[in-house]
Amino acid sequence: LPPLTEDEAKLAADLRRDVTKLAGEIGERNVYEIESYQAAADFIANALAAADCHVEKQAFEVLQRACYNVVGEVKGAERANELIVVGAHYDSVAGTVGANDNGSGVAGVLALARWLGRKPLKRTVRFVAFANEEPPFFQTGEMGSLVYAKQCRARGDHILAMISLETIGYYSDAKDSQHY
Repeated sequence: LPPLTEDEAKLAADLRRDVTKLAGEIGERNVYEIESYQAAADFIANALAAADCHVEKQAFEVLQRACYNVVGEVKGAERANELIVVGAHYDSVAGTVGANDNGSGVAGVLALARWLGRKPLKRTVRFVAFANEEPPFFQTGEMGSLVYAKQCRARGDHILAMISLETIGYYSDAKDSQHY
């Protein structure tokens, strides 16, 4: 494969830094590890703000603990009411640090926010880090993406598309197992 360009090398470093922050420094992050969970939400909110996104935390309670979907938004210039949502969950399975599932997805969302946050966009793009996507909350009313979707519906948001980044960071060095 050809060597990475300067931009690709920077992107690779940014992705590695974000995954290392979430999985290495913060570690396990879920409702059972609430301090780490909140540290992850704060890290994501700060990263989105640094990417020139308007940031909000959508708070909801699970097991008598505050959980947050973190939303960064870049307003569209021509069709601001038309929304594209780019999301990933930032919680990890209990007992794991979640580097691939789903620190890698969050790193992808942050990379896209950094890239698009400073560009003029026709439509509004929301970058969302969802809480509580792993069991035992998966497919329940306490799942962050469902909480978020219900809020969008109640507001009458006009969502054209949703892109979900999930476990995009798996690596294998087995011969011919991966390509870019």
